[in-house]
Amino acid sequence: MDTPADAVGEAKARLKAQLRTLEEELNRLLARTYGVKVEREADYRRWLASHKPFHWFVEFYGVLQRGAGESQAVSLVCGVLRRAAKGRV
Repeated sequence: MDTPADAVGEAKARLKAQLRTLEEELNRLLARTYGVKVEREADYRRWLASHKPFHWFVEFYGVLQRGAGESQAVSLVCGVLRRAAKGRV
């Protein structure tokens, strides 16, 4: 029998899968704007590796969905930028 914790875990897993699907769709759309023929998987993967697109909505969905305050959002952005500068993103 499913417990409330099981239901929450399943909902989180579904949301993560939906966000991954959205990220892939956004990446392919962005690649097209760069002139990449996304039908050529090797070309798309090469572009993806070289450009490393970042979609704020996907990465910070929970924060944006909750409507976090400005200071929280700025703190998150600064943390991501610091990690990116150190090559850890």
